[in-house]
Amino acid sequence: MVSIIKRKGAIESSCSAYCLIMSIYCFMNFGFAQIFWIYFSLMTLLSIIYTYRVYNSDESNKTYAFFNFDQLSIGLFLITIYFDFQYSFIGFNINSLSKYFLVLGLMLTIPTIIRQFIRK
Repeated sequence: MVSIIKRKGAIESSCSAYCLIMSIYCFMNFGFAQIFWIYFSLMTLLSIIYTYRVYNSDESNKTYAFFNFDQLSIGLFLITIYFDFQYSFIGFNINSLSKYFLVLGLMLTIPTIIRQFIRK
């Protein structure tokens, strides 16, 4: 039962991280537009659900990450970019996306490098 809670929580945390990325991007490029509020509301809702799951879990040693930047969150971001190029519902700008790719790449590689130094 504990592994089911962790797995569901990980999905909510990853989707919340995706919504955080998208809300930051939408705010930086469009301000307080309607798409920003949609992503911000989803991020808040998923974080509240995840907080509730962590609070109600019966584990004595609780671990959690509210914004889990993993393969799911990055994959959702890349899928959104593809569909935006097809249907243009957000209006991504390639020049501004390159900065986000740099930040996401650093967020994915730096923890791995740090773990390698800690193991030695």
